Amino acid sequence: MKPYKIENIVVFFLFVTSQILAAPFSDNGNGTVTDLATGLLWQKCSWGQTNLDCSGSSAVYESWPVALTRCHGLTLASRTWRLPNIIELQSILDVTKSSGPLIDTTIFPATGILYWSSTNSNSFGPTAAWLVIFSNGSVLDDLKLQGGSNIRCVSGP
Repeated sequence: MKPYKIENIVVFFLFVTSQILAAPFSDNGNGTVTDLATGLLWQKCSWGQTNLDCSGSSAVYESWPVALTRCHGLTLASRTWRLPNIIELQSILDVTKSSGPLIDTTIFPATGILYWSSTNSNSFGPTAAWLVIFSNGSVLDDLKLQGGSNIRCVSGP
């Protein structure tokens, strides 16, 4: 048996750690919240809630097409509103919290569990969209017409 000779082997080890910190927010006192890291303006309360502290009626669950319509029709702070994409929606997660909802509840009080994004899912083709689960920070996809979820609209930048 011949011994094998190993030459010119380079091994790289890359260890990366990261900590995702909660974004700094500013409550504008008019039903909107500014994300100081991204410049996005968020609807403070979930759709269906009232009052500046979101203590009104509980949030409603709607299908994806209704969520799009609600955000596009929102008249708040003289801004143009839309349903956030999945990246934008994940940007307001606070993953430093140990239990849900994983969001700053002093800024976004009475936050529900599931929220629609505008991002289509590849699982079911154009009939499904991604949602963020604020109780644990994960994402899932659901059928746009059959699913029901909370709505939080965004504006800008």
